[in-house]
Amino acid sequence: MRRFSITKFSDIRIRTKLAFGFAAVFGVIAMVAGVGATAVLDVRDSAEEASANGQRLNALSLELQRHLANAQRDISEYQLAVRTSGAQVATETYTLRVRSDLDAARGALAQIIPMVMGTTEEARVLQMTNQIDRFEQEFERLAAAYTSFGTTDSGLEGTFRTQLRTVEDGLAGKTGVEKATAAALAAGRLADDYTARPSDAAAARTTTALGALKNEIDAASGLKPDEKATLRTAAEASTTAFAKLAEAQSAVTSSTTNFSTLVQGIGTTANRIGANGLDASKKAETDIKDTSAAAVRAVLLYTLMGALLAACMVVVLTRTITGRIARLVDASNRMSLGELDVEIPVEGRDEVGQLAESLHRMQASLRAAIERLRARRAAA
Repeated sequence: MRRFSITKFSDIRIRTKLAFGFAAVFGVIAMVAGVGATAVLDVRDSAEEASANGQRLNALSLELQRHLANAQRDISEYQLAVRTSGAQVATETYTLRVRSDLDAARGALAQIIPMVMGTTEEARVLQMTNQIDRFEQEFERLAAAYTSFGTTDSGLEGTFRTQLRTVEDGLAGKTGVEKATAAALAAGRLADDYTARPSDAAAARTTTALGALKNEIDAASGLKPDEKATLRTAAEASTTAFAKLAEAQSAVTSSTTNFSTLVQGIGTTANRIGANGLDASKKAETDIKDTSAAAVRAVLLYTLMGALLAACMVVVLTRTITGRIARLVDASNRMSLGELDVEIPVEGRDEVGQLAESLHRMQASLRAAIERLRARRAAA
């Protein structure tokens, strides 16, 4: 089986063998270069992708915080607009703006979520979704509270002011109602102070003053029973309206505090995500350098292995050709010394094989010529 393989290989022309050998060497070199280039490109692409994702994550976290800051600013402007334009007009104007801000924040968050899935930040990012929803719910609560305020002629504040004026008008011009009148004026002043600077203490003082007003109405000597009943009903209605007004104002204060808490919480998480993104980007850049160095070492190793393999192929090919030529040279040298019976190996049909056949024919011709010369000498 080995002889058959050598014979078949020796049938190929030498230039074809050389071409095949050089092609194989170049193929090995190309393969090594391809493997090295692919490794380097893969490392670079993966590292660049990680770096880009980290920077993208940081940019999205900043975008999210910017939209929430816009929402908080719009709410502050809304609270000012309520006092200048009225609750209804301000709510219609700023509801769209705040919801637009929150929708934009949700859009940024929707892009962040796939980038952190499966990481330690996943739970915090999902919590941010709930916090943004709570932010919107707090705005709706705030809008409802402001709408309930109404104006001086409508809503809770309008009801309170109207009922208090009814009491003041009912007491005007009568004798024996001085304390009740003073109590009504005191309640009005305290209510004004509360409206200007809302607080639980101011609300409590106003409520106490309204209670005192009802007591003074009952104790007023200059009022008839039916007048007392009418004024007491108005005082009770003003007390009820103020209680609801204070409740609505408490909701406003609570919502304002919650806005700040939610924005701060979301901002802290977003800052952490952005910082982690930048850290990942820097780590990826470091990995590019480290892995590129490793890739260069791998390429050098593969190149060395390829060179050794190519050298082995050249040695085998060279020995295959030069070995046959050396045997023919040895046979021709021995023939030149008179050994015409030396065996001339004929291996293959390539150029070396054809040379061996030529030497074999020349050997036969020399033998025949020598035999004819010997025959002539013997006949003489």
